[in-house]
Amino acid sequence: MTTVGYGDQYPVTARGRLVGVALMLGGIALLGVATATLASWLVEAVGAEQQESEDMRAEIRTLHQKLDLLVVKQQTEPSQRADGEDGPLASEPEREPSNS
Repeated sequence: MTTVGYGDQYPVTARGRLVGVALMLGGIALLGVATATLASWLVEAVGAEQQESEDMRAEIRTLHQKLDLLVVKQQTEPSQRADGEDGPLASEPEREPSNS
């Protein structure tokens, strides 16, 4: 990453060595920026997925609460038949008495 070749040729002047150091640091910085960008994207993607999952859980909790309310309401109110009289609902099959 910070090499400038096989070592058979290298800068000898101060200006050449300064250019070599600048190129090495630039390469390290470029690799660091690319790695940080990838890591940032991954963290954002995981965070968005977790938020979506939490939203789904909240929606499921809300639906459970509504279902519980409907069950309680159905148990406390008298059921109405299709013909308007009290008794089992028209969609429910009538149960035969047991011989116990």
